[in-house]
Amino acid sequence: MAVKGYNESIRLATKLGDNNNKTFLESILKEEEEHVDWLETPLDQIGQI
Repeated sequence: MAVKGYNESIRLATKLGDNNNKTFLESILKEEEEHVDWLETPLDQIGQI
């Protein structure tokens, strides 16, 4: 899953002290998590039918 990859990349950037890429990856991660939430809502509703 993309979220896992972004989290791993953020940890690596933090470890390497690469704050520019860390900040960039965090913004992408936030958007990706919003996409996941958006997709999970209708899937949960379908599961309740």
